[in-house]
Amino acid sequence: MVRRPNPGSAVALRQLAWPIAQGAGCQANRARGGQSHFSGVAYPSSPHFESAVLDGTTQTLFIMIRANGKEQSDAVIDLLRDIEVSLDIGPVDISEYAVAFLFDANQNGLVATIAAFQDRYGAYFGGIGDIGHRKWNQTNTVPVGLFVFHGGPGNTGTIEHDLAPMVQAAWPDRYAAAEHFVADHSKSVDEVLKSDGRRLKAVMTAAGQFDHPGQPLSTVISHNGLPEAQYASSPASIALADFLTATPWPSGSAVTSGSGAATGG
Repeated sequence: MVRRPNPGSAVALRQLAWPIAQGAGCQANRARGGQSHFSGVAYPSSPHFESAVLDGTTQTLFIMIRANGKEQSDAVIDLLRDIEVSLDIGPVDISEYAVAFLFDANQNGLVATIAAFQDRYGAYFGGIGDIGHRKWNQTNTVPVGLFVFHGGPGNTGTIEHDLAPMVQAAWPDRYAAAEHFVADHSKSVDEVLKSDGRRLKAVMTAAGQFDHPGQPLSTVISHNGLPEAQYASSPASIALADFLTATPWPSGSAVTSGSGAATGG
């Protein structure tokens, strides 16, 4: 989900995060009789709030929600309803918002992923027309956009296929050694070989351990990990930035930096 606060208005993250916590993270606790479990905190069920970044120049708030939206569309739609209601009745001054979906094509491919998105979300948004990769559609409710990572062969693949060249360019020797390590020590039954995306995750994580020992891939590719220059030169990174900045705000106002609360899949 994407919100664009009115210029000069104050936005408290806790006010925006409330429906996300209520609608997602707390469902697991309610299912267990209302009791808290540490495992639910460490590994929250999807959809759940991931992060938020405010661009003060355009007063655009990007909210990232990890949602597994391709397989759990019902849960995502419930969350959209919760957020819509809370923002309509809440104290936050919001001028307009949009929704951006970020999906992996996986082995289904680009065309099939787009078709599945239209099938699962079209009714909720009142029709999404000819939406496709890197396209926005002004629906009956809000602007809706779709971005599909498909850097693998034949328009398949995951975000890892776009991240891997960036990690390889940043640390070529370490990346090559990590590839050999995974190839030489893995067995056919190992999880790491069940998809190319998993293999790439393992390789990138191993390559980044020299600077971030014991840390997950999310840290390796963070702004404190992967050099900023890799994002600035990556075609996929540039394409994603261009996609978000192209948000068709109903007001028609110019946006120099996009806003997106995206669901991942």
